Amino acid sequence: MKDSTKILLVIVLSMAVLVYSSVYAVLFVRSFADDAQVVNMAGVIRGSVQRVVKLELAGQSSGAVVAEIDDLLAEFLREEFTIEADGQGDFAARIRDLHSGWSRLKQVLDQYRDDPSAASLHLVNRISEEMWTAANDTVFLAQYTSEAKVSNFRLLLFALAAALVLLVALFFLTNQKVRNKLEVMATRDSLTGALTRAFFEEYLVREVERVRRYGTELSMIMLDIDHFKRVNDTYGHDAGDVVLHELGEVISQVIRRADILARIGGEEFAIIVPETDLADAAVLAEKIRQAVCNHRFGKVGDITISIGVAQFRSHDTENSLLKKADRALYQAKNGGRNRVVTVRK
Repeated sequence: MKDSTKILLVIVLSMAVLVYSSVYAVLFVRSFADDAQVVNMAGVIRGSVQRVVKLELAGQSSGAVVAEIDDLLAEFLREEFTIEADGQGDFAARIRDLHSGWSRLKQVLDQYRDDPSAASLHLVNRISEEMWTAANDTVFLAQYTSEAKVSNFRLLLFALAAALVLLVALFFLTNQKVRNKLEVMATRDSLTGALTRAFFEEYLVREVERVRRYGTELSMIMLDIDHFKRVNDTYGHDAGDVVLHELGEVISQVIRRADILARIGGEEFAIIVPETDLADAAVLAEKIRQAVCNHRFGKVGDITISIGVAQFRSHDTENSLLKKADRALYQAKNGGRNRVVTVRK
């Protein structure tokens, strides 16, 4: 799988996590609000049941508190709150039990008013305790569910943060890849992979400055394909492009990593050879010539190259070094081609 495909897949998955997280967050906020309302309402019912019993047993009116409980239970039924709590029972059934328990408590309170006997008092206490327990269980259920939702929401927030970090990292990674690609496209010849002439000249200026500062050696190799026009005329320009492409590969395999290869003309190449004197540069040039002779260039077959080598001297400039290497190349051409010629001045 290509790197671009992998990056696209990760981006799609990260976006899916973001969308899912956003939707879940909205639903969570609504659901959490419902849970909070349930806790509040059930808590009020739980406390109000005790108040009703105390008031009735004290012979005081509990009408206002009874009306409050009636309204809360009616709202429970009307709103149809749904709370999902694994292993904690059915919330709707608990609300129904709470409602029926309240109806039963009001009945026994009416009986107690008519017959305040010990049996009636015992029944009131028992039913009120059952009612309180039912309300307390409802509060517990809502709290348990809310806590579970908060834990899940924390995990979701972690996943959301991880997805955002990943997207940011992918953005910078993709941006860097694009920049590197554009830089390569701007500095490299698309056919041979060698530097373009403009950037080659920039490198040459830097290398000359280095030589002048530190007194190191610097040489230049310039080469040209022999009878390249004949290749294009005989086999076509597509075959000529193949030759140029493969020639760039052959040269790159021979030169050192520190050496700088550039295509400076149609079939003409130049190589900056840092920290190398004329003799060693000539040895490298000969290795290149032999490697080209030993390589078969597709249907074109064998080709040869002519090479000129020059060394930078204290009186030289960038232009004079190029001209010396070019003069050596010209001599190699005139001397029969397929050879290396050096110039010392």
